[in-house]
Amino acid sequence: MKLFNLTVALFAWLCGVSGWAQNTFYHSALEIGVQHGKIFKHTSLFLPTVTQTSTLYELNLVRNSHGQQLWQRIHGYPMFGVRAVYADYGDADIFGQGIAIVPNLTFFTRTSLVNIRYGMGIGLAYLTKKYNRLYNPTNNVIGSTVNNCTALRLGLEWKLSPRLKLLTEGSFTHFSNGRTRAPNLGINVGAFGAALSYQFNKTPDTLTTKPIMPINKKVRAGLRLAYGVQQGDQEGGPTFPIYVADLFVQKRTSTGWQLLAGVETNYYTGIYWFVINQVAFDADKARSKAIKISPYIGGEILMGHVGISFKLGGYVYNPFLQRQAVPSTLGIQYYMRPTYKVYKNQLFIGGYLRTHFANADYFALGVGYVF
Repeated sequence: MKLFNLTVALFAWLCGVSGWAQNTFYHSALEIGVQHGKIFKHTSLFLPTVTQTSTLYELNLVRNSHGQQLWQRIHGYPMFGVRAVYADYGDADIFGQGIAIVPNLTFFTRTSLVNIRYGMGIGLAYLTKKYNRLYNPTNNVIGSTVNNCTALRLGLEWKLSPRLKLLTEGSFTHFSNGRTRAPNLGINVGAFGAALSYQFNKTPDTLTTKPIMPINKKVRAGLRLAYGVQQGDQEGGPTFPIYVADLFVQKRTSTGWQLLAGVETNYYTGIYWFVINQVAFDADKARSKAIKISPYIGGEILMGHVGISFKLGGYVYNPFLQRQAVPSTLGIQYYMRPTYKVYKNQLFIGGYLRTHFANADYFALGVGYVF
């Protein structure tokens, strides 16, 4: 409650100095809100008992895009932001609290009465409670204090005045270290809340018709290679490499979107050594047990040199230590040439978070090429 009162006071203070802010935060706004929900158990391995609700207190400093780059006009003038989050998870003895800084991107479907907002953010979080064999043995969901914070949002934006807006949003927020430290099932909070948005200066409506550009809808093939790391299920255990090979095809549906389909092969060295040491198979069988093969489909939003992709698949070969049957991957890629101009001979690098039903599997870095 003290933090909520502080945010209200800060909001009032900013309104009082709006003349100074008009020059300092030109075309910018401050969003102050609260999200209320609960941690949900996404796997039967989740040990803690969740008895209390969670509250996320948020400050989001945003800047409106006005078509300075072509991809901004293609995607209807999205909004950039940096959100500060204080998370009170409830059941403080087990989960503690979290503090996060989350860069985010918001897209709009605009109407005359209300705007539909949908977006995502990826940042870093500090969590005050983690697994401890003596003092916090049931917290098998977080194994480190420094974690990734990934947030998805969907909501409505109501205009109250030329500078003031009311936001109502639902959110899904995921905290984990990508299984680089064990244990790490991750904390997932589903929530709903409201916020006030104050525009520091009144700006004219600069939205124009989206540019019409020719689209090459030819199917292109590509190859992606990646290297990830994963710690075993025991705290303080060794970290093992994961090698990824991904053969895929892609097809543009518009200048800013494309569909993906492919087959991803993962080789888990941790499984190989477990089979060698614990199951007493020979080396050849251990290598075959360490391979997982999963076809997938997905989509990618293209923003100039940057692409954000989401893939959903299923295993056709997963002989050992299978978790949930449906893997998914969130990726951020940087293309060496602008995607709205170049369709083939495109080199890219990227970072990827692979999960199973919001249960982190590994984080990887990779490089790829579209032929």
